[in-house]
Amino acid sequence: MIPRGFSAGARRTWEEMHEHYDFSASELILLERALRQFDLGDSFLKTAQRAGVMTGGGKLHPLVNASRDAHQNALRCWRAIGFAKGDGRTRRPGRPGGDEWSAKRKELARIP
Repeated sequence: MIPRGFSAGARRTWEEMHEHYDFSASELILLERALRQFDLGDSFLKTAQRAGVMTGGGKLHPLVNASRDAHQNALRCWRAIGFAKGDGRTRRPGRPGGDEWSAKRKELARIP
């Protein structure tokens, strides 16, 4: 079930993600938060653009920074789920185990 209050784009993304992946309960929370933060950031940016991106004092409208922050929060949630650019799961964080290391990397990683 799609959470209430999503934009059309967030609803499409929610549906597409559920078609391709199975999510744990904690991942569903992160996915919902990510999509809500993307929507919030987009909303802030549209409002700032309507009001004028620059204020009278030659500074950026405060909602431009709020939009950036919301999008960064969304990306943090997105990465915490394990997605990179939306095209699949990222590799597990940390160094590769066992034979996946090249000889050069093994040499560089050796502690004297």
